[in-house]
Order: sequence, then C-alpha cells, then structure tokens
Amino acid sequence: MAVRIGRYEVIRAIASGGMATVHLARTVGEGGFERLVAIKVMHPHIATDPAFVAMFLDEARLAARIRHPNVVATHDVQKSPAGVFLVMDYIDGASLQHILRSLHDRDRVMPLDITLRIIIDALTGLHAAHELCGDNGEPLNLVHRDISPDNILVGNDGLARITDFGVARAESRISSTSGAALKGKLAFMAPERIMHGSNDRRSDIYAAGATMWETIVGKRLFEADDNGMLITKIVVGAVSTPRALGAQIPEAVEAVVMRSINRDPNARYPTAAAFADALEEAARVSNIIPASPRRVAAFLKELKSEGIVATQRLPNAQAIAAMMAQGTPALGTSSRIRTQAGRHGRGRIIAALAAGAFMLGILLTILFAAVSGGSSTTAKPSAAPTAADPTPPALAPPAVITVPDTTADPGNAPPSSSTAPPAAPSFPSGAVTNRKFVPAPTIVAPAVSTRPKEFDPGGL
Repeated sequence: MAVRIGRYEVIRAIASGGMATVHLARTVGEGGFERLVAIKVMHPHIATDPAFVAMFLDEARLAARIRHPNVVATHDVQKSPAGVFLVMDYIDGASLQHILRSLHDRDRVMPLDITLRIIIDALTGLHAAHELCGDNGEPLNLVHRDISPDNILVGNDGLARITDFGVARAESRISSTSGAALKGKLAFMAPERIMHGSNDRRSDIYAAGATMWETIVGKRLFEADDNGMLITKIVVGAVSTPRALGAQIPEAVEAVVMRSINRDPNARYPTAAAFADALEEAARVSNIIPASPRRVAAFLKELKSEGIVATQRLPNAQAIAAMMAQGTPALGTSSRIRTQAGRHGRGRIIAALAAGAFMLGILLTILFAAVSGGSSTTAKPSAAPTAADPTPPALAPPAVITVPDTTADPGNAPPSSSTAPPAAPSFPSGAVTNRKFVPAPTIVAPAVSTRPKEFDPGGL
C-alpha cells in the first residue's frame, strides 16, 4: 500500500540527517497531472518538541520568502500524522560536494570556467537571501551560516542553487538560533564566528570563498586530525594561495578568492553581489568567460556518462506505479539516523571540549607572557602568502602560539617554541589531488543548545 503524507505520495527516501528525512514524492491532480517534489519530514523523536518544530517552521518561512532561480524553492509546509513537513523543489543533479569528491578520487579538478559559473550562481542566490526583507520592508539581516559544497546543488539544467536554511539567522526568527552554539560546518566557519560569535553576511562570504578555494585547489582550506587543531588553524588564519599549491588560475582570480577569505571581515567583500562582480571582472581581464548554464549541464552530463557522478534517474509513470504497488516502507527513524544523532551528540561534546581547551591555552600563554615581564624576545611573524590578507589586531592570536601542521610531512614540521609566533600551515606543492578527501566535521556546540545540526539536503 502506498504511503501518503498529506496529498503527497512517497516514492522513496533520498537523503537523511540528524533532524529530518527527505523523500522523493509526487503530487497528482486532475487530467493526469503529476509533479515530483522533495518533502522534508521531521524525525518522529523530535516532531513533538516545540523548539524543534519552531525551528522547522522558521526554516520554511524564511526559505519561502526567497524567490530566486539560484535558491531551492520551498513551496509548502503542512502537518500530518507523520509530522510537520516541508515541500521543496526536487533538483535533479548533484551537490557540489558530491562532484568535488568524485573528481578528487580521480585526481581531477573542476575546470575554472565551470567553477566560476557555479560560485557566481551561488553568490547570486546568497545575495538574494541576504537582501530579504520582512512584510514591513525592513531588512531581515538573514545569515545562512552553513554555506558549503554540501549546500550548493548543481542541477542537470546547469544552474547552481543554495539550499538548507535550517540554521540560518534572521531577526524575524521565532526560535532562537543564537547563544553559545556554533551552528554549521566547522571547516567553513569564519574566524570571528569562532572567536566572538559574530554573525553577519561577511561570514557567509568567507564560507563561499572557502568553498571556491576548495573547488580550485581540490582540498579543504583547512585540514586537521581533530576539531581542536582545526579551530586553531582557522583562528590563526595562515592560508596558502591556490597558485602556490599548483592551481592553474590567473593572478586576478586568485586575488579575489584570497580577499574573500581574509581574516578581517572588513577586508572582505561587503556583499555577495560584490564578490560575484569581482569574479566576473577578474575573469574578464584574464580573458576567461564563465561557463554558460548549457556548458555546466554538458559537463555534469559528461561526468555522469563517465561514471564519475552517479546518474540519478527520475522514475517514469510506470516505475512510480510499480513502486506504489509494492508499497513504501513506513516513515520513521532508521537505525542509521539514530546512529547519526548519537554522533552529533558526541561531536558537540568533543567540539565544546576542544574549544574550551583552545581558549584555556590562550589564557595560559598570555599569563606566561605577563609573568615573564617582557624579558623574552619574540621573532617577527613570517610574511603571509598574500598581501591581500592583512590581520587586524582584534583577531590576532597570541604571539606565543605555535600551530603544528598536520597536513605537512612530519619530517618537515617546524619545531615548537614558546616564544615563536604562529607559523603558517605549510602544504606540500604538487600533491593537491593526491590527498585523501576529509569531509568537514559538522558540529552544533557547546552547552547552551542541545539541538542536533539541522539536516543538510545535499544532492536533491
């Protein structure tokens, strides 16, 4: 017997996370009308929690306000015996994360013209979200807070869209998403979010810049074996330039990327639109034409034909009828989802401990410096890889911190010193695409909020 959620017939589950499951479904009407949609259903174990329901409804309200071709559209929110659910566009394609991982596994990187089009599309959608206003015309000051390759969907139509506003911050939200909790993927968090809890559109611009850096280079902007070391690297902010790591891109494009991930929020682009404009201008002066949607669609089709990206076939009417006849498993929380929820809980504890240990280390080193009475001398910090990355005094880390480089060869690691300035993480040149892909840890930490990370519907 077919499973229905409201007026939607469930075909199959297509993704799951700590807070919800996304199903491929269809709605039918008179005269043979039917339409495939993605429905996002809260897990039963949190569907009765008023706080989670409020977050879920806030996501629907915010996303439904954004009407833009580069944002996944949310069409409806309903309540059924299965719980509250969102109805969204079904994007036939792949997430940027899926594409990058598949290319990385084959020692390939994305062509620059394709990269430019995908990032410019995502920035255009992000700007539309940032400019969102309420019914009274006042800006909502929305911040996505989870821009990453997972949440950029590349459709078979060649358009890139941003999705998942589950942890977005806006002044109109009913539920609280502030407090001491870090929401989003740690590897893409701007330094000011970790150090001061600051959240505005410039932190989203940093995340978009980190996403473009990864797309160009073929690896994460920052990598570490644990969250504590990752936090240290993000806060210190020593970044290698893409060209220094072997990326074949013009200097003008590199300069735009490096400005977007500057540690100083004031040195970044003020808006996502300004970031997109700068990319287009850098491409123009470098005689590069960003790919058209047709070119992106052809590239994605090529990857699927080569088996690099899995083909996601839409079921036809006969296949849907067969699946409906066989019946669809009852909606609920699978053991896989429960396991993920457990990992989220452990991840919050580990992240909280790592952040606490990091801040304690800063306090101890400052105290040591004060007790020393200034008798010790401190070497001058080494020059940053790029002149476009000034470090403001407000965000500068203590001079006595030395950051071990977990990505470099251990034999070349700099010696630790209590008086040495923070060393820029050194990355081996020429080994960009030979690295093992390390997914970004997703955390919701620490103690004030015990909510799991909102589900990322990547790959819809």
